[in-house]
Amino acid sequence: MGRVRTAIGKTAVAVQGRERGEAGPGGSSGVRGPREAAIARGILAGEVAGRNAEEREAKARALYPTLFQALLEAEEALTRAKFRLEVAKARAQEVEVLAGLVR
Repeated sequence: MGRVRTAIGKTAVAVQGRERGEAGPGGSSGVRGPREAAIARGILAGEVAGRNAEEREAKARALYPTLFQALLEAEEALTRAKFRLEVAKARAQEVEVLAGLVR
């Protein structure tokens, strides 16, 4: 039972880290950082221009489609990880209840 709790705890820490854009196990700093850096460089270079944030984002999406696709994929992976975490928590609770019935 202790190993299950430890695994759930490690998964929760990893999911929370991803939400904050922290480095993952492979040392990646996430995809928001590179995307934001590319957009900032584009704004400074005059490539990403617009009257408002929506226009600038549309221009950035056209200029940096791979970065936006990577962000979308990372957000989807985060959603799946959160779901797996919730399933693991529910299973651990179920095991605790069953263990309590056996005693």
